[in-house]
Amino acid sequence: MKYVLDTNIFIEANNRYYGIDFCPAFWDWISSNDEVCSIDKVKYELFAREDTVSSWVREHEDLFKIIDNNVEQSLQDVSSWVISQNYIGSAIRDFFLKADYFLIAYAHANNLILITHEKMENTLNKIKIPNVCQAFNVQCMNTFDMLRQERVKFVLS
Repeated sequence: MKYVLDTNIFIEANNRYYGIDFCPAFWDWISSNDEVCSIDKVKYELFAREDTVSSWVREHEDLFKIIDNNVEQSLQDVSSWVISQNYIGSAIRDFFLKADYFLIAYAHANNLILITHEKMENTLNKIKIPNVCQAFNVQCMNTFDMLRQERVKFVLS
């Protein structure tokens, strides 16, 4: 595998530019590509939405990998780093409750590129994925950069 996808990739794609109803090629590319995955924590966040995306996820659960023991050290490292920064308590609590924490550790442990629409931001109120990724030399990019890097083309027939 090469890429691990954040929750916002699925939501933004469906809501904005690659709707499941009018651009199935995007979703087919994700589900049939051995280089792309996400994690079970993202799956559960998407399930909670009970919408078109959650229905799609239920049909493609094999895309979402389980956090296993090989991620344990990365989880500890990310946790220690976050706690050592000057983030406010509520930002730290939110971070540990969401998939982001596990997603970054999974990318770090498996040397994957993390795909997210979050941007670097120096704030103490919210822990941003790209900020943590930078601290751990985990490459981060958005959907469009990933598609360009992979030279994906969605062509009308």
